[in-house]
Order: sequence, then structure tokens, then C-alpha cells
Amino acid sequence: MIVYNKGVNPQGIRAELLLAIICASSYPHDVGVSCIINGEHMRGSLHYSGQAIDFDTFGEGSNSELASMLQAGLPGSYDVLNEHTHVHVEYQPK
Repeated sequence: MIVYNKGVNPQGIRAELLLAIICASSYPHDVGVSCIINGEHMRGSLHYSGQAIDFDTFGEGSNSELASMLQAGLPGSYDVLNEHTHVHVEYQPK
């Protein structure tokens, strides 16, 4: 199940990130969406343009497993980074 953390703002999200959410929803454990456009990020972050999303697992899940699954399930125009505290996914067409 996908759970959205309080304060997560989907307004302005790129439609392409919906594929990442759909892919994450197939993970067999609960997944939290901790950040889309909300929060503070590095200057130039793709979060600000709606092209990045952060997931985290809780309970029995692991961020490394989720990152591997997303990496395998998303096309090459997506970058998946296991930041250990969360999994960062960005849509960045090449």
C-alpha cells in the first residue's frame, strides 16, 4: 500500500512520475511517499519542477529492495537512487 506522509504536495507533479508510483505500489510491503514538491532540497533539485519523488519503506520492507525493484521496473529515463534514508526517483529524459 502507498501511504502519503503529511504535507506531501502532489500539485505540479509530472505525469511521468505516476509510473514510479504505480511501480512502487506493486512492492509487497508498505511504501511511504515522503516528498514530491514539498520540503527543502538542493538548489536545482528536480523536486521543485515536479520531476522527483522520494519513497521510504517501513515495517518489513527495505529501501534497497524497493530501489532494486524500481530500477528494474522503470525505463531508462528514470534515475533511481538509494539514499539509505529514502529512495529518490527522478524523471530525467535523456
